[in-house]
Formats: sequence, C-alpha cells, structure tokens
Amino acid sequence: MFRFKPILHPHDPKELPYWIPWLGHLVRFTKNSFSLLQEGRRYFGNTGEPFALTIAGQSLYVVTSAKDIEELYRNKSTLSWEGFVQDLYRWIGFSDNAVKKLWQPPTEHAKTSNPVRVLSPNEMVAEYQRRQLRPGKNLESLAKSMIKHIDDLLRWQNLDVGQTRVLPCSDQWLTLSLIDWTSHTFIRSTTEAYWGKKLFEIDPDLLQTYNIWERTSWKYVFQIPRLFSQDMYNARDKLVDAFTAYFRLPQAERAETAWFVPIAEAEMRDIGLGERDLGRAHMLQHWAINGNMHKVTFWIMAHLLHRPALLEAIRKETAPGVVDDTPNIPYLLENCPRLEAIYHEVLRLQMSNSLMRHVTAPTTLGGKVLQENRNVLMPYRLLHYDEEVWGANASIFDPDRFLLRKELARDPNYRPFGGGQHMCPGRFVAKQAIFAFIALTFSRFDVCLQSDEKAGGSREHSHNCGFNRHFPRAEDLKPGLATLGPREGDEVLVRCSPRIKV
Repeated sequence: MFRFKPILHPHDPKELPYWIPWLGHLVRFTKNSFSLLQEGRRYFGNTGEPFALTIAGQSLYVVTSAKDIEELYRNKSTLSWEGFVQDLYRWIGFSDNAVKKLWQPPTEHAKTSNPVRVLSPNEMVAEYQRRQLRPGKNLESLAKSMIKHIDDLLRWQNLDVGQTRVLPCSDQWLTLSLIDWTSHTFIRSTTEAYWGKKLFEIDPDLLQTYNIWERTSWKYVFQIPRLFSQDMYNARDKLVDAFTAYFRLPQAERAETAWFVPIAEAEMRDIGLGERDLGRAHMLQHWAINGNMHKVTFWIMAHLLHRPALLEAIRKETAPGVVDDTPNIPYLLENCPRLEAIYHEVLRLQMSNSLMRHVTAPTTLGGKVLQENRNVLMPYRLLHYDEEVWGANASIFDPDRFLLRKELARDPNYRPFGGGQHMCPGRFVAKQAIFAFIALTFSRFDVCLQSDEKAGGSREHSHNCGFNRHFPRAEDLKPGLATLGPREGDEVLVRCSPRIKV
C-alpha cells in the first residue's frame, strides 16, 4: 500500500509505514511519540516536508518545517483552529446546542446591550483571558496576587505542605520532592489567584486530582478509547464536579477572583448556559493556565541543583532582586541575563506543546496537498531539537546557549509559546512568577540535592549533600501537550534549610 499510494496520489503527504491496519502508529505514538516523530522526519530525509501518520484509523499530518508553520499561522481560510476547540468542548460534555450558542455571532440586540460584545461568546471569553494576561492593570493585579501566594508558600513553615509522602526532616532541615514542591506552589498559587480559596474548600484533593489529569490528559486530546483511559475520565469528571459546585455558590461567597472569572461567567450565563457547562469551561481554562510554570521551574531548579557553581552564580545574580524579603520583579526581569538564558534553554528542551489545525479544504503546503477533514499537528519540539539550527549539541542542556547568542530567543525555530494570534498570552505572568520563585528560594534557603543514599529512601540523614543517582529524564514517552514533567520514578529530592544571612 505504501508503494502504490504515492503513485496514485503523488501530491499527498507520504505516509510513514506501519504494520497493523486501523491501529497504524497508535501504539508507538502512545509509548514514545517524540521518537516516532523524529523517525518520521529522518525517514523522509530530513527534508522538512509534511508527512502522515495513522492513529486509530484517523490520518494525522505532521508539519516539521518552521517555514511551513509560519504559512499555517497565516492561513485562516482553509485551516481551522475552531474545529479543534469545538471538539475539546464536545468531548468534555458540552451539547451540540451549547457549542452552537458559544460560537454564534452576537445579535444586534446583544451588541446594543453590551457594546464590547463584538465576537461570539467563546471568542469573547478568549479575548477576556487575553485582556487579563497582556501587559496592563489586569496583568499587574493578577501577577501581584500570584506572587503574594508564592511568597506565602515559600515561608519555612509552609514548605512541606504540598508533599505527598513523609520524607526525612528535622527542625533545621527538610527533604522535599522537587516536583511536589513546584507543583503545589504554582498550581495552588495560580488557582487561588484566579478563583480564590473556595475551590480548595470544595475539594481539598483538587491538586492531587489535577496532577492525575495532567499526566493523562494526552488521552483526552487524542481521544484514546475509554477502555485505556479510565484514569483520565475519573480525574476529568472530579475536576468538573469541583468547578460546578463552585459556580453553584452565590457570587458573594466567591468574590475574591481575578478580573477574568466573573466577566467570563457572565458571558456564558447570558446565552443560557448553566453551572455544569461553566464548570466544564473553567476546568479547561484551569488546565490551560496550569500546564507549564511548575514544570519549567522544576527543570530550572534540577539543572541548578546538579551544578552547584551555576546555582551560586544565579543566587548572586538574583540577590539584588530581593529587597526587604520581597521580590523586585522589574529588576529580576531586566538584570538577570544568566537566569534568562537558562529559562530559554529549559523551554527549548522541555516544552512539548504542539499546534493543531483542522483542514477544511484542500491546502497546498510544503509542496504537498493536505486533504480536507484531516487534522494537522505541528510539534514545536522537533524544531527545538533540529541540529541544523541548534548544532550538534541540540539535545544537551547548555546554560550559555542563549547567553552568548541572545538572538536565538527570536529565531523562527524557537517556538515555546506557539505563534500567530494564538501565541500563549500567559507568557508574561509565567516568567514573573518563575523568576520570583527562584529569587525567593535562593534568598531564603540553602538548597542542595539529597545524597544518593537518601534518594533511595533511607530515613537517616547525612549532613553531606550529594548527587541524586541520575539527572531526571523527561517524560517524553507519552504525547506531550505543554512542558514535559519528569518520568515517574526519576525523583529529585532536595535538602532545604533556612539560609543564615551574614
């Protein structure tokens, strides 16, 4: 079949060969998607031309060229983002009628009653989120709230609150799981900055449920059959239940929110959607907001902990950015070039987001014709590992890469935040929060890797900090949707103690 199809359809993207009909590349895609995508690019000679995969009977086009991706950003006539978003809404439980209402252009009456309503309700909600997150007073208010929560959680008495198991400790030091630490700090801070404390009162296990959802949400996006996805469905439904209960409360009981929450709620209630649909929509918003910060911070900290000299350099660089135990965000953003370079390098290596589009009419791209009713995947991580762009050490962490070549942060092959009109609006607040965490941590605490013996689970404690057995591997065996986390079992244990300032 793979020999004859190019002859019959010479202009279609070529299919990467597979053995089992219908299943196609499903097993390999779910076990190590990045390796499969790399193989596809190599199989077709690293030409950058689009190629095709088959996933459970569905054809998926893969675009690997930065030039083609730029063209996809510009194409708004035959490539649709909205179809994919509508699918996300339907898969979480929105009825066809609710989806129709969300994408219905505003009537003249609606425009008259609310002059700012010039788009469909769904587009208005997205616009409200952009207004929340783009530079201005709304962003300043949100960032101030998030950083205040981070500040509180980085107090000595609060450090071990988010740990999921008992680890060695004393009055003078704590052993922390790095991923538990960053996850609890950022997801709790972001959730409370947006929706207040009520969500955690409704469901005290919200964070643990979210972590399960995050590990399994790729099954949702790629619609893996329920037989193999019950863990994802259970976590999804529990999160929706929490948000539904939240929106059933009187607004007076949940008044401490970000600007976005009540205005987005009003937009959806105006078209007749109830609390269950509000819960579904805000669960998706919560997922989009929380996909990156804690994992980016995890990788920055992991690299610094494995390189004590670099850690001390960052401690010294960020020290003037903490005044009276408070982070000076403008200073940290403008005067920490080494931290900035490490931040970009971590995003390059660990960001696994992809752009999805739906083909609504035959579309020529990269010399190939994409057929209608197919989906297009643009995995940015392939660009980030291209040795022709980044050199022979493309797969290796280089803390000086962006320090010595600052222009790389603007290279078209560097896409940690996507591009076009859907470029991630949260990039501004995320950077502020991550830099605040790093600066406050190194200002308040002495941190180092727990020794090999302690990483193995011993309850005894050594006063000598050693190295964990291996640097953690990224969880790139499953399809990634945002920043990759560490593989299960690749633990990073951190010994933390209050810093004695001389």
